[in-house]
Amino acid sequence: LNKNVQIVKGQIQDTLDQFLAKHNPKINFVHMDVDTYETSSFILKKIKPHLIKGAIIIFDELYNFPAWDVGEYKALKENFTEEQYSFKAFSIEGKEVVIQIK
Repeated sequence: LNKNVQIVKGQIQDTLDQFLAKHNPKINFVHMDVDTYETSSFILKKIKPHLIKGAIIIFDELYNFPAWDVGEYKALKENFTEEQYSFKAFSIEGKEVVIQIK
């Protein structure tokens, strides 16, 4: 791995707060691949203050499957207003979506 990559072992809910407090990052890219509403909502709530204007978030399962509206999509809607982001790309056959923070 590159020198700027740090592996953090453990559950996201147990490690993210400490990581954010230690590094106070300016986040410009996030790949959400956690698949559950609870974890997605937790991550979005915690990283929101660290996201810079123009940041990109890729969701691996935002829509286009049964019960899509109670997973990552629900977490997105609860943590961001439609004025705070714009949709940039949708997978034609998959569930992936890219948004950009305004």
